[in-house]
Amino acid sequence: MYHIFLKYIQQNKLFLPQQKILLAVSGGLDSMVLTDLMLKAGFDFSVAHFNHTTRNGESDLDEEFVKDYCHDIGIDFYSTKIDIYALINAGKGNNFQDTARRYRYMWLEDIRCENKFDLIATAHHKDDNIETFIYKISSGSGLKGLQGVNIKKDKIIRPLLSFTRKQIKAYAITNNVKYREDSSNYSDKYSRNFIRHNIIPLFEKMFPDFEQRISTTMRNLKSADKALSFLIGKYFEDYIKIERDIIYIEKKIFKKSIDNKDIIYYFLSQYEYNASQIQSILKSLDNTGARFCSIDHQLLIDRENILIRKIPESEFTSLAVFPGNNKIEGIGEIRIEKIDVKEDVDFSIGLYLNGDKLNFPLILRRWHPGDRFRPFGLKGKSKKLKKYFTDKKLSIFDKEDVFVLLNEEEICMVIPYEISYDYRVLKTSKNVFKIDCEKQVIEK
Repeated sequence: MYHIFLKYIQQNKLFLPQQKILLAVSGGLDSMVLTDLMLKAGFDFSVAHFNHTTRNGESDLDEEFVKDYCHDIGIDFYSTKIDIYALINAGKGNNFQDTARRYRYMWLEDIRCENKFDLIATAHHKDDNIETFIYKISSGSGLKGLQGVNIKKDKIIRPLLSFTRKQIKAYAITNNVKYREDSSNYSDKYSRNFIRHNIIPLFEKMFPDFEQRISTTMRNLKSADKALSFLIGKYFEDYIKIERDIIYIEKKIFKKSIDNKDIIYYFLSQYEYNASQIQSILKSLDNTGARFCSIDHQLLIDRENILIRKIPESEFTSLAVFPGNNKIEGIGEIRIEKIDVKEDVDFSIGLYLNGDKLNFPLILRRWHPGDRFRPFGLKGKSKKLKKYFTDKKLSIFDKEDVFVLLNEEEICMVIPYEISYDYRVLKTSKNVFKIDCEKQVIEK
């Protein structure tokens, strides 16, 4: 299995030997085998454990097990503990699995970025794919949901996807890999467990090569999906524009296609919207401001367009910024560059602040209700940001992406739109700073 593991990584170009990998390790069979294989291969990796605070304290024991293992073999260990049920009760999620998945991946991505890991590896295997396929069939999934787990998507890789649970278990026994048993895996009250314990054995009894048949079916569905995606993309391409991380779709193409809802269903399903949600979206096309969330995306009904973007993966509050490059994880980059005022500079192009009035560090934060600043054209009068946004006809998404730059608690710039009139460059200004704002583009 070890040599097949290495060959699988190489053939699918999952990662290079010199790259740093963050392993998502629960302490269970699959993730501990993955850890053992990575260790034997000598890859550069660390371990991250997400504690869901479940099973009457068992999850705490899982965390201790993984922590002790990493300490014993000298691997860096990262962990966090989040009460998923508390989040759901607070209205921050609909069901345990989806909420846990979202917060788990958000945290893993934060750890990856903060510690400069190249990729995140999870221990999904071939049986997970088959169980997901059957579960998706029973839930009325479309083509995209029936393709199984991706080998690689964005920064996530799955090096065990070619192995079955039996192969992984056999490796653990042969190589004396220690792991923790999750007691919930034995309960048939969970859909996936019922499928694993009851449905799949019946199929395997009927078709000894059931695993291969399902894998072939998933490959065929993926090919069909690629062809259909190309055609749907052509259908929508004249009605779509993308600005940074927001997709704008003209409403008229949705209304034009209202009698052929399958086209709309397929288009929106790529953003994880289900049939019920899509029906609600279509009924709300004239309801400006209506918002719909899937697992990964937000959809907003605006005046003339439908806006879609990925749910932000960070909860940024504020940050001190200095001259130079200031990278804000999950947000983007603010570059503050001092320029030579003796040079011939056209201050009407770009954003420039009068440095004579600045006291660094400045503070970058999200805008707050009640914030005011002095825009150009008002003869020094101030305006509430809320009114400023309305005048600029900003969408809700646009408003959520606005930040303010503070100089000693006074707004000197509304990012990314305008500097305050009070901080304009004067002929007498001895210090001038150019501000460049580059928003992080979130892959769809």
